Amino acid sequence: MTLLQLAYFVEVCKCRNMTKAAANLHISQPAITKAIQELESEYGARLLLRRKNGQELTGEGQFLYQRAEALLHQAEELDAAMKQLCSRRKTVRVGVSVVFVHLFPDFLRDYQAANPGLELKSYAFGTVELQQHMEKGSIDVAISGQSDSLPFPSRVLLQAESRFWTRRDSPLAGREVIHIDTDLGDTPIGLFRENISYPQNRGVDQFYPLRGEAVANVLFCTNQFGEIRQKLLEGAVSTFLPQHILDDCPQLVSIPTDPPLRFNLLAYWNGGHISSQLLDLVTFAQDYIARRMAPGEG
Repeated sequence: MTLLQLAYFVEVCKCRNMTKAAANLHISQPAITKAIQELESEYGARLLLRRKNGQELTGEGQFLYQRAEALLHQAEELDAAMKQLCSRRKTVRVGVSVVFVHLFPDFLRDYQAANPGLELKSYAFGTVELQQHMEKGSIDVAISGQSDSLPFPSRVLLQAESRFWTRRDSPLAGREVIHIDTDLGDTPIGLFRENISYPQNRGVDQFYPLRGEAVANVLFCTNQFGEIRQKLLEGAVSTFLPQHILDDCPQLVSIPTDPPLRFNLLAYWNGGHISSQLLDLVTFAQDYIARRMAPGEG
């Protein structure tokens, strides 16, 4: 049984006439006759009886007609839905965290260059805001730091360190390791927090110790990356940020911490199944990050 055979059969049932059905379908009558004969042969039953006033359905034919018509309607709906889906996938709405933008500033440009036929719409938000936009369906895929309560399917793109950043002429710059519990003392600290408007979600910002008592001299928190960068360059504060994020600033140095601070980047999307277009973007991101983070790469 094929959908084409069923389409021919249903048209004959509607017209009750082989010749009229063939004309409606713009095919020859023998083609319709052959299709119905093949169905009858497959199931070993007559589906139509020829009468003086046209074709008459047998009991088996009536059974098949009712279900075939519904099946063809479902096939048409599925075809339309697939065409709409595939057409929409030519546009990808990607949300990225502020930290990702500064770690890999050329990623979106390079992905667009590798996919010139794709319309790429990009948005930069904090981690919590990205999750909210994903829940609303206003973005298709997000790349951001890890959250312990992420309710979406995801893939890890990067597992790295968050480090202590300070000016090269600061008292702590010569340390091989910063012991968070004992070394900071009165060192002025500025904290970059993507989600500063969501204090209840502090855990999604992985760049600094979660134990507030260990970092006592916090002068300010900000979600403006440019502000924390400028304060670092001025020597006004030190901070905790992902490794390599400020490698373009020779005045600064990053130092491992004890205990170590981990930083993960994830790609995530809504729904149990990822489309081929989104899978391509996620795979591209994974390969891109691996190349950029390889030793000797900038």
